[in-house]
Amino acid sequence: MPKPVSEPPSGERLDASTSAETAVAGLKTAAQAVHDELKGRADKASGDGKAVLEATDLMAKDTMPLKSAAKLINAGTSAERAS
Repeated sequence: MPKPVSEPPSGERLDASTSAETAVAGLKTAAQAVHDELKGRADKASGDGKAVLEATDLMAKDTMPLKSAAKLINAGTSAERAS
């Protein structure tokens, strides 16, 4: 099993070479990719596994966490920390 991904450091700031708009767009693209991958897996699954994947793919597109992350990014927080 791969090592778990560690949490970004508290207070991590957006890199000066990346605009907030670019970081927010990247976050939205990543969320869409996760949604698409989970939906594709759900389409091939059955039973409880299908239900879990369908619920999880909906969470990936939930606009509230994306809006909250966008606000943090626009305030200078790194996209990794904001999400």
